[in-house]
This record gives sequence, structure tokens and C-alpha cells, in this order.
Amino acid sequence: MTQKTKTHPHSALDGWRIFGSTLFATLAIISLLGYLLTRWTHNYLLNTEKFTNIASQLPKKPEVVAALSKFSTQKLFEAINAQALIADSLPDKAKFLAAPLATQLQTTATSLATNIISSEQFETAWLFIVGNAHAEFIKVVTAPPLEVTNDQISNVGLQLGDVIRNVAGQLGREDIGMAADQTIGNATEVTINLRSQIDLIRQAVAAVNYLYAILPLVALTLALAAIWLSHHMSRAILAMSIAGLLVVGLVMVALKAAKSEFVMRLQDATYQSALAVSWDVITEGLVRMFVVSAVILFATMLLAILFGPYEFAGKLRKLMYLEKIGHTRFGETFEKSRTFVKKYILVACVGAAAVAIAVLLIVQQITWVTVIQTLLAWISFCILLAIYVKRPD
Repeated sequence: MTQKTKTHPHSALDGWRIFGSTLFATLAIISLLGYLLTRWTHNYLLNTEKFTNIASQLPKKPEVVAALSKFSTQKLFEAINAQALIADSLPDKAKFLAAPLATQLQTTATSLATNIISSEQFETAWLFIVGNAHAEFIKVVTAPPLEVTNDQISNVGLQLGDVIRNVAGQLGREDIGMAADQTIGNATEVTINLRSQIDLIRQAVAAVNYLYAILPLVALTLALAAIWLSHHMSRAILAMSIAGLLVVGLVMVALKAAKSEFVMRLQDATYQSALAVSWDVITEGLVRMFVVSAVILFATMLLAILFGPYEFAGKLRKLMYLEKIGHTRFGETFEKSRTFVKKYILVACVGAAAVAIAVLLIVQQITWVTVIQTLLAWISFCILLAIYVKRPD
């Protein structure tokens, strides 16, 4: 006697639900990662106050001071032939002392440059230059194209010529400082040329601002959709939390690898140390965001395990007396509210849509970003209601 195979009429639909839940969860994690990157760019790199605060830490780092001192001194001695100048001032029998005296002079000049760069005056000048340059940069890349003239689109840089002239003056050779300034010119300026890449920079800044406003709601909407479509909500939350932790960990590893890659491109150990310290200072805010996100994801993972359909979780809930909550007045009120929401969920979604449209009509100035944000918020609200009335695992 042959046994008839049971058919599952909803198997195809279940497959699509699993596929949709997995797809939405993946896109939610990608959106979260994109939001963290754009948030850091928007709040730190494109914010003059915070960018200046970051820059203010660099002159206080011994590695950065050493690198700037070495760079300034090298540029000074590249502009002149110090050994030849010393040799000309020595008797013929003492000209062999020119090389060691030139080396000693360069060491003294480096020490003087270090003192100058470590001074409060240099720090004040540094902050003034960086703050004004960044403010001008933001003004140029965010202003409408017709309002920006070619004169405004200029180089953003840090002039080190003053340091070189000051060192030369303390050595008693102002003429050397003047000669160096005339010879090497812009070689003492660390610059970013805005004019050549202004259109690309504008597009990048606009994209960052747009994504910064949209991605949080995109990530939330996609995550809620993944939970709603899943057969087991706690397992879906657990899977997304674990995947998010893995992605955050991989990105932090990638940051460390990128740091090593950039640092090793420099041959000089002094410049390597300065770049490594500068990298840590600049990316400190981004790393902090990743750490906070990892903590939140880890806590969410623990909650998903605690309230999941696992035998050990059930025992743990009993030990914590969580199973008795459903039999309390709070549990009864919760069940009644779920029944009420389930009955009027369509009315709630339609009403929320009407309120959103009314608000958009009342507000005088709205943008497409505002419209998209409102739409995503409405979708998230409706999905959240659907999750609320959905039976747990």
C-alpha cells in the first residue's frame, strides 16, 4: 500500500517570505553600515566646529610635531646649500668641518622648529587657518554654482613658510629664510586644490547629506519588514543582530588594514608615526560609532535569545519569572491592546497617511527628502503595527 504524500499549498509562499525576509535583512544591514559612514562624514568631516576640534589635537601629538619639524627643516636645507655656505666662511684648513657643522646646524634647526610648532602661538595659528579654510571649503561646496566665483574656489592649505622663516631668523640667517621662501614657494604648503575637483566634491557632499537624512529610516523600514515577513520574529532579530555584529567587526578590521596600508606607503619612520597618530585621531569618531552600534546589536542579540523559542531560554525565563507576566494585569492589558490594534490596523494606517499628507500640505517649504522621510516613517509605522499584532514564536 502506497502512502500518499502530503501537499503543502503554502510552501511556495513560505519560500518567497523567507527570500523576502533575508533580502530585507541584508539591505537593512547595508543601510545601517552606510548610515554610520555618512553620519561620521556629515558630523565630523563636513562640520567646521567638530573638524577644527579634531585638527586641534594634532599639534599636541609628539609624532605630528616631529614630522612637521622634520618636513620644515628639510625644505629649508633643500632650498640652500648649507654645507657650501659654511665651507665658504671657514679657512681652507678647516673646510673639512663643513659637513659635520651642517649636520649639527640641521639638528639645531629641527629642535628650533619643534619648539615653534609646540608653542601656543603655532597652535592658535593652526586652528585659525584650519577653521577658516574648512569654513570656506563648506561654503564653496554647498553654495549654488552660480553664486560661487573662481576667486572663492581656491586652495585650502597650511603654510609652513612662517615656521621656516622663524627658524632661519633664530639661527641668525634671515637671508636663508627669505631665500628658502623664494626658492621652494608652495612646497611649504600642504594643500588641497578645490578648483580641479569642485564638481565632483559638490556631488559627493550632496550625496552625503541626502544619505544622512534618508538611510536611518531606510534601515529601520527594511529591518521591520524583515521581521514581519519572517516565520519566527525572534530568530529573524537574532540573525540580523549576529550579521550586523559580523559586518561591524569586518569593517573595523578593514579600517585597521587600511591604516597599515597608508602608513607603509611612507618610507620615513617619522612620517609613518605621524600618519598613524593622525589616522587614529581622525577616525576616532567613526570607531566610537561602530563600538556603540556593536553594543546595541549585542544587547539586541541577547534579548532575541532570551525571548526566543529555545528550551534553555524558556527555563531562563521561568527563573526570571518572565513567564508569569502574561497572567498579570499588564499581560491582560497587552493582549486586549493587540486585539484592538488588529481590529483597527487598517484605520490606523489610513489615518496616519492622512495626517502625514496634511502636515506636508501645511508646511510651507518641503523637499523631496522630507517627502521620502515621511513615506518611510509611515511605512515603518504600519509594519510596526503589523508586528505588534503578530503572534510571537
